[in-house]
Amino acid sequence: MRCPKCNGTILLNEMEVQGHDCDHCGFYLYIQHVLRIATYSAIDIDVNEDKYFKNVHQRIYEPFLIVNSDTPAIEGAQYMRNFLLQQFKINISGYPKEDLLFMALALREFATWKVFDQDVWSSTHQRNIAHVFTNLIALYKDDVFGIEGIVHQEDFISLFVLAEEIDKLTNNITQTEQFQWEPGLDEIVKVRLANEKLEWFHQYFEYRDITKPEEIEFAEPEINEYLYKREMTVEQIKNKVQQEVAELFGFNIKDLNDFIEGIVEISKRNKQLFEISPKVDGHVMTVYFVFKGQINELGLSVNKVEAIVGKMKYHPSFDEYKTLDKLSDPHMDYKFIFEYENILAFGQLDSGNSITIFENLVTTDHFIRDIFGDNATRPFKKAQENIANLMGLKIAAHYLSKNGYKVPMLEGKIPYTNIKFIKGNGVRLHLRNKQNQDIGDIDAVVIDEINREIILFEIKYYKPANDLGDAINKDRKIFEDIDKIKVRAAWVEENIRDVIKAWELKGNEYRVVTYLVTARPNYYGKEIEAMVPNFKYFTYDGVLRL
Repeated sequence: MRCPKCNGTILLNEMEVQGHDCDHCGFYLYIQHVLRIATYSAIDIDVNEDKYFKNVHQRIYEPFLIVNSDTPAIEGAQYMRNFLLQQFKINISGYPKEDLLFMALALREFATWKVFDQDVWSSTHQRNIAHVFTNLIALYKDDVFGIEGIVHQEDFISLFVLAEEIDKLTNNITQTEQFQWEPGLDEIVKVRLANEKLEWFHQYFEYRDITKPEEIEFAEPEINEYLYKREMTVEQIKNKVQQEVAELFGFNIKDLNDFIEGIVEISKRNKQLFEISPKVDGHVMTVYFVFKGQINELGLSVNKVEAIVGKMKYHPSFDEYKTLDKLSDPHMDYKFIFEYENILAFGQLDSGNSITIFENLVTTDHFIRDIFGDNATRPFKKAQENIANLMGLKIAAHYLSKNGYKVPMLEGKIPYTNIKFIKGNGVRLHLRNKQNQDIGDIDAVVIDEINREIILFEIKYYKPANDLGDAINKDRKIFEDIDKIKVRAAWVEENIRDVIKAWELKGNEYRVVTYLVTARPNYYGKEIEAMVPNFKYFTYDGVLRL
């Protein structure tokens, strides 16, 4: 690239910072150096995890536990967390705050890189550490920071390890209080706590690469045509939401992609890009940036660019008045632009991943209040309802292709879902109780003709939570729907003869069972399965794996 001050050539892919007479030249090479240190530190910890965390245990935890063996667990863990927070503060002391925050770009890019290793748990975990790291930095006042340049990789290995330990202790303290667990001090300090139920929940909620309802696709052309005519395809649902996004935000997903493509084009043309990792199978982690003065070359309106930068800039808002249990701050997952001095930068992999996250979040009503405020509800809630309907149709189509199963059909090759009437073969029954009141509809029905079971699918598409604690509070709402679901199952049992006749089922005896399906894992799902007769609980992903 050309230095905007001296017009000298800067080779950003040099592995070491080289001396330059021009301060500006050195500045851009320094940025490259900072991101490399962050990346190599994260890679080093990833490869040598046992060594680094064992060191923390031996050097800090074990002496503390010997002296404080009688200290209550939460009190001791809070004391230890405060000690680690002080160590973190000492380690960042003197470094420029903006330089440290900019390191999150490298951490986020590395997190997305882990997806390509098929290591989703590690990817999610690394992304959370990026949030924790930046929120910890934002926790301290400006007088903690200075002008000392970032030089040594070892210092930042320590910082990242401390950030992860602080996050672990915070989660253990929060969950111990929330679930009323009774761990010992050694357990709450040394390990990441989880009981069997929470372990199952984490497997899906955070770490597993599950099938996403927001990305439903149908292989059957008849179903796609049916949905298209009713403006119910995922693409159409998302397009409607994007219209609302454009009105509220000033840009849509296409604008975001155009923004990225424009910056990539400018960066490549001016060689304003650099690699922050060694080559793996011929690929590297790449960072692109654009000077603010080059933004007018993007081909987007000034208002759109300002709106994109304003909303999609990754900047922690954590402060001392917020509780530490919000350290991971997941609502920043969709942000990808990093501002540094007079440049905007983003990682190649992280930016694409973040836009996909953003697109899915607004479709699912996830963080809508955080993103848009209280007024943005109707289009997003409608999108939720439509995707829940698609889930029922996808589940019915899934069983339609399996031997031994029968699915009631609406017309042609379209499964009958959102069932308000049992109809066919001279039968027409409306789902009403004895007081002639509407009892709702059945989202989907599948008949297991081998085991003589009529499976009623009840699909709940709850608004996803911001964090685990929020998830538990919201997941309790599933109990509010159980009685209504049981009423519909009882109605089918009472009218079983007509159901068998209407759908021309084999045999005369069928057992009615209910499969309760949620778009994401519900903490109480397995508990409901155990307490309600003829109920089984699945995630949407789990049903499609049957």
